[in-house]
Amino acid sequence: MHDSRVILVRALIVLTAVLLLAKAHAVTEGKSSIRAARDPASSTTTQNKGASKRLLLGIAPSANLSSSLKKASTWLLLKSRSKSIRISSKRVMDEAQAQLQLRSKLEAGPNKDLLSPEFYAWVADIDRIQKLYPNNKLSLIGLLSKTYTHSELAKVVELALDALPTSRKHRKMVTRLAGELMETWKALGYSEYRVFRLLGLSVVGTNIFERPELSMWFDFVVFKRTGVVDGTITKRTKNKMAAVLTKYYSTSRLYAMFDKAYLGSDRLRDRSVKLGVAVVSYDDLKNISGH
Repeated sequence: MHDSRVILVRALIVLTAVLLLAKAHAVTEGKSSIRAARDPASSTTTQNKGASKRLLLGIAPSANLSSSLKKASTWLLLKSRSKSIRISSKRVMDEAQAQLQLRSKLEAGPNKDLLSPEFYAWVADIDRIQKLYPNNKLSLIGLLSKTYTHSELAKVVELALDALPTSRKHRKMVTRLAGELMETWKALGYSEYRVFRLLGLSVVGTNIFERPELSMWFDFVVFKRTGVVDGTITKRTKNKMAAVLTKYYSTSRLYAMFDKAYLGSDRLRDRSVKLGVAVVSYDDLKNISGH
């Protein structure tokens, strides 16, 4: 009788242990499913080890990417998590940089979604390289400009700014792109006139007050003179803007374009109105000086 009880107790213990293990496994699977459902991009990136499924601006890359891309992405990911950032292989580092440039070409598409999860993953790889090589001047705009013209970049960034993204992450990214683009122009020594031409604003035939690039140029003039995008717009800055506009367009032409312009977005409307006022004041100043 005693032996039967012992056997029964042991059987219950084993059965309880099996049930507990099954329950724990189910909970783990449930958490994994929830995590994957909440963050499918992260799940996909983990499964692919940050390799072949990333996009840039919404366009999928070729399915047959080279093994060096997988190797470089995996190495970068592991290296960035390590406490030590000592470079183990310059060849792998060079491969990583080359693959980032390759991806910026394969995955082009400036009319697509600039704020896709895949674009953030691509930027994350660039930031990892910057962390590993602080002295390496590998910039986000530098890589993008190998695929796009500065005019295309300015337009797509300005359109993203016009969209007024509610996410703090998105606002930070768009602001970063705009800032890097203007810093690049300033570092190259570009004048307000040159950037105006660079953005295609001097080409007759379109209404510049309907062009998103005009907002970017406006911000650049302020940034160049104050060092801050949202810097104070002084009278001298306004006169400079008006001087550039009147170099390429007559005052009557500017007035006509402004009257006919459809000022859709808030940013473009705000800057167009300020430019219109600046042109009027500048024209009055010249007339007074002429007398």
